[in-house]
Amino acid sequence: MTQPRELLLIDAEAARSESLASRLHLHDDFRATRADSVSQGIDLIGRRRFDAVIIDAEVPDMTPARTIHALQAAANGLAVIVQTRHQNERLVVQALEAGAIDCLPDDTATPVLVARLRAHIRLHDRLESAPLHLGPLIAWPQRRLLTRGEGKPRVQLTEKEMGILRALARAPRNQISRSRLLDKVWRMNRAVETHTVETHIYRLRQKLKALAPGEVRIVTESEGYRLVHDSLLEETSLADTKRRAEPAPAMTI
Repeated sequence: MTQPRELLLIDAEAARSESLASRLHLHDDFRATRADSVSQGIDLIGRRRFDAVIIDAEVPDMTPARTIHALQAAANGLAVIVQTRHQNERLVVQALEAGAIDCLPDDTATPVLVARLRAHIRLHDRLESAPLHLGPLIAWPQRRLLTRGEGKPRVQLTEKEMGILRALARAPRNQISRSRLLDKVWRMNRAVETHTVETHIYRLRQKLKALAPGEVRIVTESEGYRLVHDSLLEETSLADTKRRAEPAPAMTI
């Protein structure tokens, strides 16, 4: 049986979110968890993996745009769907421009909401299989291949190695904590020990070194790992150059 998709429902009104959760639970492919505030939702995202978030547009913590930014910062690439209680064109535009993948009235029929959720998750799954460009290397998730350019040389990756590479490449600043890596690659399996993760990292480093010695590497940080490659260094250098080139603000006397 396929694992149900994990949904996070954020709504300050418990009765409404409980009603939505009970309707979603009628479908075996979804499992919903409730949060009463954005801060509680972000705390849950930090401890568990969710496939999508459905959030009430009028949750009191902060504006919809700031809420979406905060949620996606907590979990890079998280699918956010906003529910609105009133027809408010400005709010819909703000939510979509902030990064929400959909914006629906809260009285949307359950079959329509479920169909949209399935469609968004299918799209996200396809994006998960998109090639990753890492400086001179390309990682191909579906074939679990790492190539220099689009041809040879190439090396075969294991499922876990590809998972690690994908998690690093899609993390903010290409940096990820060990706990987040466990969540992304091992689905927070408590039986996995630190030396197991280190072994997979070591083998992946050897494969990166074989194709791009010194050009693409995994650096150990205090609480996790960071992926470094030439294109990232160039972007940082260009940003630093641009900042240095900007004139200092004039002083007001």
